[in-house]
Amino acid sequence: MGISDESTITGEELRARIRALGQPYTEAAERLGLTITGLQKQMRGERRVSRQTELLLEYLEALHSGRLRYHRPHRVTQGGEQPHAPKGDGS
Repeated sequence: MGISDESTITGEELRARIRALGQPYTEAAERLGLTITGLQKQMRGERRVSRQTELLLEYLEALHSGRLRYHRPHRVTQGGEQPHAPKGDGS
């Protein structure tokens, strides 16, 4: 049995969960990969809440609660070295 493409949350629940994150709707829309119009339509029930939106919302909630931490990937310089990578002890 595969993963469903159908979301299990309503537009009102989406709205409440975004409010709980304390983010403006414009910022939440960007983080959820939506336009503000698309987010508003989902919250009003004019468009179903996509599974992608629900999964990204769960990710944002995990970051917000501290259950997950975001770590920026190390940049690699032209020489192939990571500028802020920890140095070994030389052994």
